[in-house]
Amino acid sequence: MASRSTVQGVDIRTRFERSLREHDLTRPGETVLLALSGGADSTALARLFASIAADWRLSLAGLHVNYALRGEDSEEDERFVRELAPRLGIRLAVRRTGPLGARRGESLQMAARRVRYALLEEEQERAAADRIATGHTRDDRIETLLLHLARGSGPRGLGAIPRKRGAIVRPLLDFGRDEIESFLDGIGAPFRIDRTNLERGYDRNKIRLDLLPHAEAILGRRLDRPLARAADILADIDSYLGAEANAWLSRQGDLGEPGGVLSVEASSLAALPRALAREVVRVLAERVAPAMPEPSFGRVEGTLRLASGAGGGDAALGSGCVVRREGDRLRFAPPGEEPAPFRANLPVPGEAALPGGGRVVARSFARSEAAGPLPEGGDRVWLDEERVRPPLVLRSRSAGDRFRPLGAPGEKKLQDLLVDRKVPRSARARVPILEDADGILWVVGLAIAERARVAPGTARILEVAFCGT
Repeated sequence: MASRSTVQGVDIRTRFERSLREHDLTRPGETVLLALSGGADSTALARLFASIAADWRLSLAGLHVNYALRGEDSEEDERFVRELAPRLGIRLAVRRTGPLGARRGESLQMAARRVRYALLEEEQERAAADRIATGHTRDDRIETLLLHLARGSGPRGLGAIPRKRGAIVRPLLDFGRDEIESFLDGIGAPFRIDRTNLERGYDRNKIRLDLLPHAEAILGRRLDRPLARAADILADIDSYLGAEANAWLSRQGDLGEPGGVLSVEASSLAALPRALAREVVRVLAERVAPAMPEPSFGRVEGTLRLASGAGGGDAALGSGCVVRREGDRLRFAPPGEEPAPFRANLPVPGEAALPGGGRVVARSFARSEAAGPLPEGGDRVWLDEERVRPPLVLRSRSAGDRFRPLGAPGEKKLQDLLVDRKVPRSARARVPILEDADGILWVVGLAIAERARVAPGTARILEVAFCGT
């Protein structure tokens, strides 16, 4: 007759494999990088993956991060993981960090988390891993839900720890911490205990040690499964809103380049249902500054007030994204990357100054008076004056700009032209555009429009030149 621990072990493994399949957390033949602290959760994660590695044809790698925050305990954690990993067939990497250097408004625990995920991503690349698996359990998810609820979070925060996000997967979210420890005890597997988890100086520990037991005692029932179910529902709502936000943005045409300046129509954003509008703002902020922490509710609301207002102004979504309203456009940009928009009339003959120095000079003359060969681009161009419809305007680029460059078979996005000509991303917003009533005539220094080229029958020439001073 099988022992209780063996039966329990088989049951845990069966549920573990079912979770991997149902939520597409790992597929046969993949390489999985395990986050290994040495605690009960990560030890169970390692043993469960090792138990299915042969059947699933998995290659297992592991990363242990030693923050050296707990003296000899940190060293013991590292020694434990170094001994465990090779026994389970896990290729282990160990990284030791210096002082964590918490950022403004960031706790030591938040700084450790940020560093840990950054190191996991680095190790994923080195190990050529398909997935990064962490040992978060149902208890971790519930604690996170309640922490976020106390902060007034929306569906994303209340969805708590997602089962997967990008390459990161959490296969133990269907297991309680007590189940994990019983499983390890049943198979006689030791694990490390982090004594700081028993200190009530941290909000998460207060929830674990005081709030949840007290609430369950008052209500007379366990709350872990109902709260975990609520987190699943809220995570699904968040996923739906994210998909709808991305779909809405895809229907808005050319928004700009991710990591650079993005622009949307303010009135269209303001007309969306509020929940969807908030998600659109979050998605735009993430596209502009992927490494920036998610903007707070107050910052998102400030951006939506800017979208619904009649005037201009600025708002900040965080350290990596500034929002500016220009007419009916909201421009999302990294700080300092997007110069103030400009627009200036260019008289003929005459000149117009450019922001940051330089000027553009224009004059016209008869073709018969032309001296020298036709300029081949650069800072001086000739246009067929009869194909130009005044007024002439110099301006900064706008989202959706497109034209047919000289010699091109058809129209091209301005953004694509700038990329093709290898204009640095930081300089693209500063390239002046010359346009007439029909659209772009000259992307200064780069290309003129096919429609305004000088042809054999051209009678008068419009010469436009950029002068650096």
